[in-house]
Amino acid sequence: WAFCGLCRAPHGGGHAPGYCQPRDLQKRRPALGAVRLEEVSKAQESAKPPDAAQSERDWDRTVAAARAGQRFDGDLRSFDSVRSAFLDAWGPAVRRGLSDTLGHVRLTQAPLAREVQQRFLAALKQATPRPKVSPAFHGTPEANHPSIFRRGLLIPGQGNELRVVNGMAHGRGIYTACVDAAWLSYSFSSRNRLLVCAVLHAGCVTFPYDAMVVSYASHVIPLFEAARADLPRQLAVHAAPQPRLKKKSTLPIVNTADDDEPSG
Repeated sequence: WAFCGLCRAPHGGGHAPGYCQPRDLQKRRPALGAVRLEEVSKAQESAKPPDAAQSERDWDRTVAAARAGQRFDGDLRSFDSVRSAFLDAWGPAVRRGLSDTLGHVRLTQAPLAREVQQRFLAALKQATPRPKVSPAFHGTPEANHPSIFRRGLLIPGQGNELRVVNGMAHGRGIYTACVDAAWLSYSFSSRNRLLVCAVLHAGCVTFPYDAMVVSYASHVIPLFEAARADLPRQLAVHAAPQPRLKKKSTLPIVNTADDDEPSG
């Protein structure tokens, strides 16, 4: 990890001087103090070119909208249309949010089991008209991805054998990171890969600091796997289980053993 010498925020790809986020300066510990904070903020703002300052303001508005959730206007008749609508609405924000941690990323559709798809689709339909959806990140060791794609993100102990691995300081639920806090999920992940999730806002999401905790498993789903663009494509090993065939087939059957799924 690299940490900014001024705001002390972690940045996987380094942190350019003069480009601290105001919220990072405010959260700095020990605090800068009101007078010093104002001086630094003014100096940084004046040092930025106009287009950079406008870009920061636009990003802050995007982050606020992502945390609040955006009304989902996509077609609810198929899961593919839901995933496409999500990418159209939040793709640029997701890539921007990942850039400090992973750099330039490649997004690959998560090969989700049909049961997982239908569970989230049903939750969206129940929340109509126009449910609110946010992007989020989930970090876990890559070995857990096949199980997640097959079963979905699960809350440990709720009808399953999973155990709590990383604690639940903010209540029982599935822990994800807000779109501007990819570093938080990255600390739980491995091999420069994160899951890009859609979170349904229906009275079951809390916001402790930079995290989103979802208390219903059906209200969060990993839609994409994000990986650094310079990594080799290896998502094929995560393929969802093939259906059982009555006749002998030459199709490869991928072995996807269950694993614990630490939340992050």
